[in-house]
Amino acid sequence: DVDDAIHYEYADGFHWVGIHIADVSSVLYSMDESTNRTFLEQMVANTSSIYPDGVNKIDMISRDVGENQCSLVEGAMRNVVSMVFQFDESYGLLDSKLYHARIINRRKMTYKQADRIFTNKKLEDLPENRDLYMVRLIMDKQRTHATSCQEYGDTPDECISRALVAKLMILYN
Repeated sequence: DVDDAIHYEYADGFHWVGIHIADVSSVLYSMDESTNRTFLEQMVANTSSIYPDGVNKIDMISRDVGENQCSLVEGAMRNVVSMVFQFDESYGLLDSKLYHARIINRRKMTYKQADRIFTNKKLEDLPENRDLYMVRLIMDKQRTHATSCQEYGDTPDECISRALVAKLMILYN
């Protein structure tokens, strides 16, 4: 399931980077009482999704609710909690704002797919990859907690994108 998304925009002389986290609470409010009770019971019984062998997953909530209703499904409008950061021309952080919003996830990617883009220079010029490169460039300039591959136990083909998401989450928090 996809529970967060990022975006980049350049407007009015500023760089804008947003991180959008699925708003699971909004799904609760849209359920009938019986479904809502079942959902909450599942959450209490399974406090988190578990990956016992690192690959297979035991879901915290039903697959339908988790992957279809609470996830940022590619191409579907979803409720999110968004933190949007404003950076100057030198990528210095100027401001941030927290919003409840609705977004459409334009592109679902794994960490491995994102790292392939970061390491394949031929793909750099594709318009759909430019925004991802800009987010990485801006985040590389931020002075947040060091995010090394070894620190997170990442495989080499997931290192760059996991560090980028870690930095975004640090700013978000």
